[in-house]
Amino acid sequence: MDEDRVFAKIEKKINKPPRMNRTFSLAMVSATVLLALLLGMARLLSPMDVVAGVVTVDLNPSLRIELSKDYTVLNISGVNAEAQSMDLTSLKGLPIQEALMEIVRLSIEAGYLDPLALTSDYILITTVSYDGNDQTFNLDLKKLLSKIQTESPSLDGFNLAFMRAQKQDLQDADDSDLPLWLYLLSKNNPDVISSPTSTVQNYFEDEDLRTEFENEYGEVLEDDHEIDKEDLEEALDELEEQGVDVNDYRRRLATSGVDLNALTSEIRAQLNRIDDDDDEEVSHEDDENENDDDDDDDDEEDDD
Repeated sequence: MDEDRVFAKIEKKINKPPRMNRTFSLAMVSATVLLALLLGMARLLSPMDVVAGVVTVDLNPSLRIELSKDYTVLNISGVNAEAQSMDLTSLKGLPIQEALMEIVRLSIEAGYLDPLALTSDYILITTVSYDGNDQTFNLDLKKLLSKIQTESPSLDGFNLAFMRAQKQDLQDADDSDLPLWLYLLSKNNPDVISSPTSTVQNYFEDEDLRTEFENEYGEVLEDDHEIDKEDLEEALDELEEQGVDVNDYRRRLATSGVDLNALTSEIRAQLNRIDDDDDEEVSHEDDENENDDDDDDDDEEDDD
C-alpha cells in the first residue's frame, strides 16, 4: 500500500504543470486581451473616422455633413425643418457623391425640388476644412461633385454652386440660428434674409444676386444637359396636371423641324408663372398667419 501511495504522488507531480508554464500562459492571455483592446481603440481613432471637414448642402432643405479624409459621410444632420423631416440615416457611410444624389432624390420625393430638366434648380455646396488643408479639401471635393453633375442623369437640370467657409463661420451661423449659406451671404447684404430671395432657388434666380455671388463668394457650374423632346414632354405633363391647356404645345412638338429652343423658352415661361403663383400664395398665407399672431398678441395685452 505504501508503495502505491508513493507511485501516486510521483504521478501527480509529473502531471502537475510547472508554475512557470502557468505564469507564461496567464501572461499570454493578458497580452492577447490588451492587444485586442489596443486594436479596437486604434480602429476607433482611425484617421478615416476623424472629421476632416464639413460640407453644407442647401437646396431648400439645408443639411450639414461631416466628412472623413476620404470624403465618406461620418455624420449628417438637418439644419432646417425641411431637412429634419427627411430620413437621413441611410446616408451615413456613403461616399459624398452618392450621398448628394440621395439627398436630391429624397428632396424630390418630399416635394421640395422639381425634377423637371427645364426648371434648372440650384444646389449650393459650402465646404469647410477642419485640418488646415483648405486648398486640397475644397478643390478635391469640388472636383468630385462637379464630376457627378455631368455623369449622373439624376442631376439633369441642376446647377451646382460652390463657396468656402471657415470653421468659425459654422459656429457664428449656429449662434445666429441661420443656415451657413444664408449667414455668409447676408454678412455683406442683410437684405438677403428679409427678402423673398432667402431660399437658394430664388436667390440664384435673381440676376443681380447671382452676379454678386460669382464676383464675391464662389462659382456657379451651369448644367450642360441639352434639353430634348423627352424633357419637354415631361414638362407638358406637369403643366397639364396644373390645369394648363398644352394641346398647342404638343402639336408643335410633334411637328417636324420645330424650333426646340423657342418652344423650350415658352414652356419654361409657363412653368415659371406657376411657380410665381405658388410663391405668392405661400407669401399671402405667411402674411395672414403673421397678422393672426399679431391679433393674438393684442388680445393678450387687452386681457392684461
